[in-house]
Amino acid sequence: CHSIVVDGHNIEELLKAFSCARTVKDKPVALICKTYKGQDFPGIADQENWHGKPLGSKAKEVLDYLNAQISNTSVGSYPLPSKPLDDCSELKLMGTIKLPSAPQYKIGDMVATRLAYGTALSRIGQTCDRVIGLDGDTKNSTFSIKLRDVKPDQFVECFIAEQNLVGVAIGCAARGRTVPFVSTFAAFLTRSFDQIRMGAISQTNCNFAGSHVGVSIGEDGPSQMALEDMAMFRSVIGSTVFYPSDAVSTERAVELAANTVGICYIRTGRPNQPVIYSPEECFCIGKGKVVRTAGPTGDHLTVVGGGITLTEALKAANILATENINIRVIDPFTIKPIDAELLAKAVKETCNKVLTVEDHAPEVDNLDFADDDPITIDGEDLEDVETFTYLRSIIDEQGGSDADMKAWIGKARAAYLPLKNIWNSMQLSTKIKKAPNCITRQALTWDPHGQRKKGRPKNTLLREMDSHGKNEQQLDQTRKEGPGQCWSMLVSGLCSIGSNRRGIGDAVSATLSQCGVDHTVQRLAIREVPRSGKPEELLAKYGVDANAIVRAVKALLGK
Repeated sequence: CHSIVVDGHNIEELLKAFSCARTVKDKPVALICKTYKGQDFPGIADQENWHGKPLGSKAKEVLDYLNAQISNTSVGSYPLPSKPLDDCSELKLMGTIKLPSAPQYKIGDMVATRLAYGTALSRIGQTCDRVIGLDGDTKNSTFSIKLRDVKPDQFVECFIAEQNLVGVAIGCAARGRTVPFVSTFAAFLTRSFDQIRMGAISQTNCNFAGSHVGVSIGEDGPSQMALEDMAMFRSVIGSTVFYPSDAVSTERAVELAANTVGICYIRTGRPNQPVIYSPEECFCIGKGKVVRTAGPTGDHLTVVGGGITLTEALKAANILATENINIRVIDPFTIKPIDAELLAKAVKETCNKVLTVEDHAPEVDNLDFADDDPITIDGEDLEDVETFTYLRSIIDEQGGSDADMKAWIGKARAAYLPLKNIWNSMQLSTKIKKAPNCITRQALTWDPHGQRKKGRPKNTLLREMDSHGKNEQQLDQTRKEGPGQCWSMLVSGLCSIGSNRRGIGDAVSATLSQCGVDHTVQRLAIREVPRSGKPEELLAKYGVDANAIVRAVKALLGK
């Protein structure tokens, strides 16, 4: 390597260094440009504690000094570059990129979604030379190698440097010159989250494919099991998150992503999965699919899964059918946006109960917020109560016995919508900072008819929300608007927390709450640090396989 050390503040030295670098052949050149923060600011240059601070009283001194250094206000020996004679013409790629033909699979074929991703990338790359693939030295696993093999000029190998990988892709997407697809193991994309969020801020149109997700990757081990990727990408402003469940839907996800504004994420898996859709099936962003149903009145419960867990849900449906239990199985296709209309209709038709299954971690497993006066019933500490989705429909006007309370809290735990101690309720038009138990007391203080409860449940009625006068007036006005309004708005406010984060279960629950649908959500997810093993073994161990789904369905139905 040939290195050149220069004063980074000296333009002449920099120009000479660049000129010298062009003459070096057959080895890389490294320019080391030494600079000082705040250079030429008297009393500030190369000093600590000036980051982000205004100059204040030093402003005049600094300006006078800088003006005194300007000896020639003309351009001098550094002419401005001439304007290009011919600028690149504008490209209108969005909405024009298509698969050359329908996906080439038959129902029942066993194909990994990561393989289908590579196939689709190769196919659209052959129809549009502006589609490019970038990979972090995992091309033979993500199958982006399929594009490299047929269009090597449209492939960029960025090696094991994920932050640089994303930065290069965002640069390639600038001015709409290319349609980049970034691929690596989904777990490795977490290293480049800062670059991804900055890409969203700069309104990039960049596509990401994360493979090897969840415990279903098996023997590759926990260091490569992506269990946080959906939460990460759902939190990115303006993002679209695809979670295809077979090869056909994966190819269509790639096609849709290529024509979608903003950051898109496609979650692909390692195991082979059966193809469940015909090649002609149409897919749209924000529209899910009912892949199994016994009809509007024939289903007992709704189950929502994605990727490998949708495959497991269909297996569970076959097992349950032998016991005359019918479940409606939904493939959301996109987790953000998610199909609110489809979910609301399904849950209303299946006793307002839904089971979500994901090879992904929940945002929070156990909350640990301090409270000086925890809720107890018969000496049992209930400070881990984490949701009130179901309480709205089961707490009656007069309260109930301790046994009733235990049953209610059990159902609340089952719904399991994690709360934060700092939450922003759009419905209440206020921000309130409270530990979960304080929120519990407030929720239990008002019954479903909008009336203040008296005397029961014990130990829950004395604590009210601390809010200033304006917010209290808003709450009072809400209480007067009609029966059930206070309760409804409070509970829906609690349940809408973090609706742009986390995985499938949280997306489903938040969406149903925002639709005003009474519901119970039971979530099956990966709740502990996993280990290596066979995929089927790990799916069973961590409770997201077909047998776990069968048990959860029966529990929800009381069978």
